[in-house]
This record gives sequence, structure tokens and C-alpha cells, in this order.
Amino acid sequence: ERLICISMADPETLRDLVIRLTGAALKYRKKQFEIKPQILFVFDEAQEFIPNRASGLIERCSQAVERLLRQGRKYGLGGAIATQRIAYLNTNILQQLHTFFVGTLPRPYDRTVVSSSFQIDIGILDKTLEFPPGSWLVSSYIAMGLDNVPLFLTADNSEDQLQKHLRSFAGTAAGD
Repeated sequence: ERLICISMADPETLRDLVIRLTGAALKYRKKQFEIKPQILFVFDEAQEFIPNRASGLIERCSQAVERLLRQGRKYGLGGAIATQRIAYLNTNILQQLHTFFVGTLPRPYDRTVVSSSFQIDIGILDKTLEFPPGSWLVSSYIAMGLDNVPLFLTADNSEDQLQKHLRSFAGTAAGD
């Protein structure tokens, strides 16, 4: 297992990398018809990569991500997006997502977009306003065994879990 994080100050260079990397991965997997190892591309601040209105490099980046999400599943390639402004995203891409984790949505328009895009009752989405940190509304078309039935869940603080893991790893290395 590997984790590779790419962060760049220059958004243009990062968008160009997204286009090239997703295209190359998809092309290689199709040519070799390999599905292992599975690769997950995560796009944080997704509105920078897949906005609902774009042109030029940004539009090509959005098209590359859409292609990855449409075709990648068959080849062990997947995508996840993270954003606090879902209303700004390319709705064609949102329709390719099968599982959704929804945190607090303070803006009414964002709740409306989520409701219409993912067929989640607006009354349920209004409950996200009461969420404490670590609380999520999860809905999936297939992954949870309940077709498109939203469930509430609470997750452990990821920073605490990461520190715990690193301490155990450091303890193992020190004991050698």
C-alpha cells in the first residue's frame, strides 16, 4: 500500500498534471487490461478542478476527471472529490459518484444542489446544520447494501488516529 500526495502552489501546473496523470493511468489500464493495484484519485478543493463553468485548461481538467470517473471503475481506477462548495461543481461529474459523505452544509443553495443531485430529502440535509465535528450523512447507490438510503455516522478524529498509528510505527521501529 502506498499513499502519494501531490500539492502544488501553482494551480495551472496541478491541473495539467491531473490531465496527464489521469489520462496516462486510464490509457495504460485499458491497454494492459489491468485492475490491480486499485488507485484512488482524490481531488480536494474540487471546485478548482471540476467547476460547473470552465474553459481552456480548466475545462480540459474537468473533462479528464469526468472521463476517469466514467471509465475508470472497470480498470481499478476511482475518484473521490472533497469540497465545501458543491454548488460550483460540474454536475455531470457529480452524477458519476456512487457514494456520498455529506458534512455540515451551512448554505441553503448547497443543500438544494445535494438534494437534487443525489435524491436526498431536503429535510434530512437540514439536519446537517446540527452536526458536531466528525458527523456525516452517508448515502450510496450500491456500496452500503441499502440503495440510496442516507445513514448518519460519526467518525473518529482522523488526526488522533494518525498520531496513534505513527506512534505504534515509531515504537515498532525503535524496538528493532
